[in-house]
Amino acid sequence: MVIAHEDQDNSHPYWYARVIGIFNADICYRDPESGNVDTQHMDFLWVRWFGRDPTYRSGIDARRLPRIGFVPNDDDFAFGFLSPEVVLRAVHLIPGFAHEKTQDLLPNESIARQPSENNLDWRYYYVNIFVDRDMFMRYSGEGVGHKSTRRALRDARFGNPYEIDEAEWIDEDDTLMVADSEEDSHASDTESESSASEHVDLDENLMLY
Repeated sequence: MVIAHEDQDNSHPYWYARVIGIFNADICYRDPESGNVDTQHMDFLWVRWFGRDPTYRSGIDARRLPRIGFVPNDDDFAFGFLSPEVVLRAVHLIPGFAHEKTQDLLPNESIARQPSENNLDWRYYYVNIFVDRDMFMRYSGEGVGHKSTRRALRDARFGNPYEIDEAEWIDEDDTLMVADSEEDSHASDTESESSASEHVDLDENLMLY
């Protein structure tokens, strides 16, 4: 899982890929102006990219896990290379058993598949955002160090499910401001108890469909 680089509306905050191989090499770079040769050691990953299903609404608001699938082999972006430094963490993927497997995404006997897969790919996978606390925080936008993804999470409807109505994003730095009103400041104990009850109901109803 890596940070996505998308500017479109409702873009997903992350990109996903399967690591096919881990490599290292000594790279020589010749400066065209000075002619000097600079050699440095480089680690890199060979990956097979997943693509997000744009027809499937997901997120905390939708109460559905993100759905992804391998990019077809004939697409220019089916494979790529990554620096290990840009990888955020590993991801737990759940096969979409109802959609079964397919042979259409890769030619037979491809080294991009695991031998145990028998030249078949699951058509879809679901990203398990509840696999641990760190993963869930990356999708709720509440984790320390996750500020860079807050706007994308909101646009992709992965916002905080307990966010109160008065909260608004008011500047480019995603500063969260809560507007206080005179009516709010004079709220009764009964209203406070009702609000707390609603909070509990949200927590109890947070499930997948």
